Amino acid sequence: STSKRITPAAKTERSQQDNHLKKPISRPETLVGYDISNVLETMVDSIDDKKGLGILTLDLTQIEDAVADYFLICNAESTTQVKAIADHVDEKVREVTGEKPWHREGLNNMEWVLLDYVDVVVHIFHRDKRQHYNLEDLWSDAVFTWHDDRA
Repeated sequence: STSKRITPAAKTERSQQDNHLKKPISRPETLVGYDISNVLETMVDSIDDKKGLGILTLDLTQIEDAVADYFLICNAESTTQVKAIADHVDEKVREVTGEKPWHREGLNNMEWVLLDYVDVVVHIFHRDKRQHYNLEDLWSDAVFTWHDDRA
């Protein structure tokens, strides 16, 4: 019978390969050098342009280990409107900052689209999904700013 002997050098090499897999995914810095309040305003205006509803900013800056500094949440009446809002936010933020989202999710079913700009995460929900996931309750320690009074 032939047995394969693992040498100490091979063990070290394997260990280094395994350590590579254990490194956490680092999030890039985006929107650096931009006034975040102006970027948020651009995002809110973009949502409002496409008739997004229940526009809410959650300020997470005082919450330890929050995944972002701000969440911007809104909902839409249809999957078509969810897509229109997501596309418009992406377009307008690129015009103002030159940045595109670091990560996007939900573009296949358009029930909950997430645009992750690292510092700000935009959540665009179909109305029913917003009620179901209820991020407002989950992040109730955040400072809430409603944008319903917009003309």
